Amino acid sequence: MDIFATIFASSIPQNGLADAPEVQITDDAGTIVQAFVAMTDLVVSGHYVRAFTIPDVARSYTFLVDADPNVTAQVPSSDRFYFGAFSGEADIVAVSTDLANLDVPVSTRSTPAQVSAIETSILAAIAALNDLSIADVQTALDAQGYTSARAALLDFLDAAITSRNAVVPLDAATDQAEHDATQAAIAAQVVPMDAATSQAEHDATQIGIGLNLTAIAALNDISVGDILTAVLTSGNTVDAELSGILAMFDFIEGGRDIDFVGDDVLGWQRIERNVAGALVRRYNLFDESGSRINETVASFIGRSGMISAEVAI
Repeated sequence: MDIFATIFASSIPQNGLADAPEVQITDDAGTIVQAFVAMTDLVVSGHYVRAFTIPDVARSYTFLVDADPNVTAQVPSSDRFYFGAFSGEADIVAVSTDLANLDVPVSTRSTPAQVSAIETSILAAIAALNDLSIADVQTALDAQGYTSARAALLDFLDAAITSRNAVVPLDAATDQAEHDATQAAIAAQVVPMDAATSQAEHDATQIGIGLNLTAIAALNDISVGDILTAVLTSGNTVDAELSGILAMFDFIEGGRDIDFVGDDVLGWQRIERNVAGALVRRYNLFDESGSRINETVASFIGRSGMISAEVAI
């Protein structure tokens, strides 16, 4: 006889498991008559099968299927074990006492293996029908005329067609009437000017242009006298700058000499004079140690070095 089991993982049938499920069979006396042995994958709907020869038809048997024999978590623990039972008489074929039923040779009937192969073929065909791809669906829709190009047009149906106005074709008379009404509306927006108004606006425009040209010409016709007047009337800032320039000129052009006695008789002084020769200021002269120079010129030249500091007159 054949022992069948359907293996699931979270309610999903499982075929092609890495570790084939194994089955163990025990008789009603508790004796293991078939140790765990691998089952055959029928490759459809989670079905697995194992052939078993009943050793004693007088006994009944139980079987235990382990869907994860190597404990690799190929199925959840809740889906690992499956149980079942059968009678030892399951393989006894009842023979009818009515010989009229033996109308063909028994050898012409399908064997259990043939029935199993037919069942496998049927289940495989059903599985193929249930394994439709997106491409299969698109091919079927294209065959019915529902192509991708037409599908994009469906997005335009964003309102009920009955909510749109019906198309009413216009005849020639209606077309002309609408054209005339449009032309009249445009003409109503145009306000023509008479000759007097047009001339007045032209004259005003010309005067404005002439004034602008005069102003531009004035800006472009600046003389040296205009610049000098602007500088002289610009205020105290220009006057102060001119005074500074004159003072610098006097400083440059004035005389500078050394008074070896000095007005305080404490040492040498440098004297600064303006252009007219008048004394402007004095500078006390110091050597590198900060002491006033009050020695002879020859002695100073021998030592070499002096610095100066301005002193008020």
